[in-house]
Amino acid sequence: MNTTYPLTGLHCGACVRRVSEALAPHAAQVSVSLAPMQVVLTDARADLAQLQAAVRAAGAYELLAAPDERVNSSANLNQNQTPSFIESARSAIEM
Repeated sequence: MNTTYPLTGLHCGACVRRVSEALAPHAAQVSVSLAPMQVVLTDARADLAQLQAAVRAAGAYELLAAPDERVNSSANLNQNQTPSFIESARSAIEM
C-alpha cells in the first residue's frame, strides 16, 4: 500500500537524497519529491514516530503527521476539495 506524507525543509536534490536514504530501511520503496514536497512510501515497515525520527536524523526536515493514503492525483479531487496534507501543512505554518 502507498502512503503519502507531506514534508518540510527540502530545498534541493541533496535534500531529496538524504531523506530517501533515511527512509529506505523503513519501506519497500521510497519516492521523495520537491514539488509537491512529499514522500510516498510503499509498504512502510515502521510507525509514524519512527519515520519522523528517521527524517529528523537526516537533517532539518520534518515529516508531517497527516498522511494522505490515497495515491495523490488531481483526478481524485473535486474542484472544492483540498488534499488533507495541504490542510495539515497550512495548520503547521499558522502555528
